[in-house]
Amino acid sequence: MMNLRYALIALYFIFGAAGVVRAAEPVSAQTVLAGSTAKTLARAFIATANIEDVKNNSIEKLNRMGPANYGKQYAKYYRVIKDLPAALKTKYGFTQDLPKAKMIKIIRSLDKKQFYTIIEAVPNATIARVAGAYFNDGNPAVKDKSFIERVQMGWAEIMGDMASKPPARQH
Repeated sequence: MMNLRYALIALYFIFGAAGVVRAAEPVSAQTVLAGSTAKTLARAFIATANIEDVKNNSIEKLNRMGPANYGKQYAKYYRVIKDLPAALKTKYGFTQDLPKAKMIKIIRSLDKKQFYTIIEAVPNATIARVAGAYFNDGNPAVKDKSFIERVQMGWAEIMGDMASKPPARQH
């Protein structure tokens, strides 16, 4: 069975996505690689996951959060959401202070096709910006960590779950 962490990672990219943003300046190969890699992993997760289980697990986690914790977690999502095209933010009702009940309603409404559409729309530059802080040697939390450990810590931080245990394998 897929680990809840993968579900939340996929949702991060899904809810952090909205439309392709064209860069005003040249985009680096590193930015394209980071974005493309994240999108490929998110698409693979959606392709293999039981989407109803993913949604239900995410909703359960949201329901267990108190208002302060939800606000803190949503602020992390909003670092990406704020870069989305206005049309997508309007379609889903994303605002800077999105109520938990509205987030749950959004999650319930999504199907696999919508997940894929949103994943494709995530700007590579946004993915690179958010992830970059976790891979930088200047970040004391990751300075002595391997690349894999940095990736795990970055995802855990993004998802608000600092357990950073390796994901369970699906058999």
